[in-house]
Order: sequence, then structure tokens, then C-alpha cells
Amino acid sequence: LEETVIFVELTQMQKKHYCAIFDENRQVLYKECKPGIKHLLVNIEMKLRKCCNHPYLISDIQDREEKSLKKKLSLALKEIRNAMETGNMENGVNSSDEFKDLGLDLNLLVKEGLTDEQIRSKALMEYAIRSSGKLLLVKKLLNKLKEEGRKVLIFSQMTNMLDILEDFCADMDYGYERFDASTQGSLRQSSIDRFSSPNSRS
Repeated sequence: LEETVIFVELTQMQKKHYCAIFDENRQVLYKECKPGIKHLLVNIEMKLRKCCNHPYLISDIQDREEKSLKKKLSLALKEIRNAMETGNMENGVNSSDEFKDLGLDLNLLVKEGLTDEQIRSKALMEYAIRSSGKLLLVKKLLNKLKEEGRKVLIFSQMTNMLDILEDFCADMDYGYERFDASTQGSLRQSSIDRFSSPNSRS
């Protein structure tokens, strides 16, 4: 077996929060590492590790980012639906252009009959994927490996990251098995057996 290490660039959101962690803790980072501040350095290191995996792992960031996205999305969808009712949809609505960065054409999704909730769900998941360089890479790799009929094992030391990956797999309609330290032994073995089965979707 050959190990391949892939270095992944941070997304703009990750860079923003990574720098913010440094700025918030500048005084601690510039001090001599004495026993009294050692635990603070460990805490900062953990925050940076979380940020490198996904910014949503840092407290409150997911709520803040999703609240802002939902607000913009609601305004854009309201404008599109108003344009539909008045018959002004011929050229689409420009306010939805920023969502094209997420690979979403809101005008098209509305025309296809998706509800606001369905569109919101798609937007939030795509936003979560594009917020993390690692998750973007995982998406590309899984698409390719799934086409080749391969089975994939993903390890993470952070259960919150497993939560994000679980939501991602469910959204992409990928079969999966998930277990962590809280999974009982019998359930863990059942999960391994299902994963190992030749006919398994996971």
C-alpha cells in the first residue's frame, strides 16, 4: 500500500477565521511558553485544527454563517417569486447571481418547482461544502471513487466533523456506516459487517 498526502488550501472562510483566532490570541502567542499559559496554547492549537478541518467546528460560526445565508436567500427567493407572479422572469433575477458561486441557479430551481425549504437545504449544504477545503476535496474524491465502485473509509478524530460528513453523505445519497467512541461494540460490529458486504451501498 502506498500513502499519498494531499495538501489542501484553506477556503476564504477558513482563512478569515484562522486569522481571527491568531488576532484574538496575539498576546498569548507572543509570550514565552511558561507553565501558566501552556493550557491556553493547547486550546488555541485545537481551535486552529478545528478551523483547518471545517470552520463550523468552532463555536457559533455555523449559526452565524447560516443565519446570514438564510437571510440573503429569503430575500432572493422572494424577489424571484414576485417576478414570477408579475410575469417578469424572462431574463431572471440578478439578485440570485451570488448563489451561482455555490453552483446554484435560483431562477432555475424555482422554475423547476422546488419549494423554498428544498432550495434552502441545498444552499446550506453546498455552502457547508464550499466552506472547507478538505470537504471540497472529499466531494471530488468520493464522486470519482463511487463511479469506480470503490469502498471508502474516512477517519476523523473529531466527532463533530463526523456529523458534518454524515450530513454530507446523506445529502449526496451515499450509503454509509458511521461509528465513533460512543458506539456500542455489537452495533459497531454490525456496522462493519454491513460495510464489508459485497452488496452493501455503504
